[in-house]
Amino acid sequence: MSEQNLNRIQDNNWKQGVMIENDLKDQLLSSSEFFSYIKDSDVLVLYSQDCDLINPNLDKEPFAEFFCAKKIESIESNFAFGKNPRKLHQRMPTGIILEFDINRRLTIERSRLADIRLEIQNPSIPREQMDIILDWYSKKYTRPAFPDTFNKILKTKRNIDQKLTHLNNEFPCIKRLFFLLDPEEEIAPTEMYKLKIIILLSGLSLESDETVKDTIHHKFEALFQIDRIALEEMYCLFEDEMTLYELGIYKVWDKEYITLRSGCQE
Repeated sequence: MSEQNLNRIQDNNWKQGVMIENDLKDQLLSSSEFFSYIKDSDVLVLYSQDCDLINPNLDKEPFAEFFCAKKIESIESNFAFGKNPRKLHQRMPTGIILEFDINRRLTIERSRLADIRLEIQNPSIPREQMDIILDWYSKKYTRPAFPDTFNKILKTKRNIDQKLTHLNNEFPCIKRLFFLLDPEEEIAPTEMYKLKIIILLSGLSLESDETVKDTIHHKFEALFQIDRIALEEMYCLFEDEMTLYELGIYKVWDKEYITLRSGCQE
């Protein structure tokens, strides 16, 4: 396909974050065979970067990539804010709620987009929300690793994974858990880990209920009383209270580290 024809991709209003459904989705998938979950999806969300979409060289950027999302009735707290590395629940500007599955994605030849025109007012996901989705997606490959010994010690706490799930449901404002671990390596059976925790809460401090911090702090402090882990500090912070310094030294901790029996199993 010529560079002139590829320019039609931009002229056709294709850009990162556009939402494709109904007849447009069927048109995009026509004359091709795909996994059933692709054709059964409700919305396709384009996540290829804009510069890749309009690259004049098909050899360099031959494909366009989409998430295959399902419409759902409500957001489950454990899948909000990217807390789960495999599923994400996100409310769209149109009011619908979409479920993204990390393994449900579609790759098609980018040249197909030159033949399908989108209306300028076609629904698309705002930049701020798209950043959340892409950040969640990237964590499939960039999640920080914690020592196996540390994760095994956490698992000695009875039902800790179920209790964390319950706390997420009880307090939907919980956005992330950040850990600062010392040492960040395997230790001998006679040694202990030192742990500091930041519980990041959705919202801004001046617009939120400060009293919820004490309640959450109390419950998490009890949960992390674990042999061979010395809990040195724990803070509940709203989004505008966490510093760049803290973001640089703390690591996001995911409860899947303890729910998985090994790094490669469900």
